[in-house]
Amino acid sequence: MQACRHCAELDFRSSHAETSCPFRASAYCFYCASFGHFSAECPDPPPREAVEPVYMEQLIPVRTLREYGITSRTPIALAGRPKPEPVYLEVQDDDYAIRSYLINKGIAVARDIKKNKIRLQAYANAIGQKLVYR
Repeated sequence: MQACRHCAELDFRSSHAETSCPFRASAYCFYCASFGHFSAECPDPPPREAVEPVYMEQLIPVRTLREYGITSRTPIALAGRPKPEPVYLEVQDDDYAIRSYLINKGIAVARDIKKNKIRLQAYANAIGQKLVYR
């Protein structure tokens, strides 16, 4: 019997089956908190946001955040990380549709279509969405 593939890579010359490998049994996964594999090989890894910081404020100690009343969430733009797709607010490019949308959101409606579009654009900016007319 030969050493398993894990021990062969480490040049460990003990003969044993791969299922009873002492090296593999000592491997610990910090994601699922179990023995038998490493975190890089975890079959059920946590989402990326749970492992690495997504917001700048996650890099600041909680005590400092509370002391200065910081509640914002500034996304970290790192190379290699895909940028989040902007959320679109789609509204039909029609006076009636724009007026209806504004009324539905509790925003005052003007008689002029241009003013309504400006108000709709301001609303989209306030909620952090990009306004797109269909």
